[in-house]
Amino acid sequence: MSLRTGAYFGSTLQAVKNAGFTNAAATIDGFVLPTSDPYQLERRPLDADVTVAEVKAWIDDAAANKKWLILNSHRIDTSADQYSITPTNFGLR
Repeated sequence: MSLRTGAYFGSTLQAVKNAGFTNAAATIDGFVLPTSDPYQLERRPLDADVTVAEVKAWIDDAAANKKWLILNSHRIDTSADQYSITPTNFGLR
């Protein structure tokens, strides 16, 4: 069986619950709402192609509409890998 990146199963969620966690982020893109599953919280990825303007718009939207915003980053570096964000884009100059 082949799994996509970020794939998980019901057994994964149960393991998180059994470990005593009360919530967890998932690989679901979006904002956290009152109706969100606490063990599959949405997040916004800070990937290489995300701009500072996009992140600012997400923050502004979350603040204006009283949503939670989880930002997810794998790396801050200059590798240009899909899952990295540059120090400049992250605000480290």
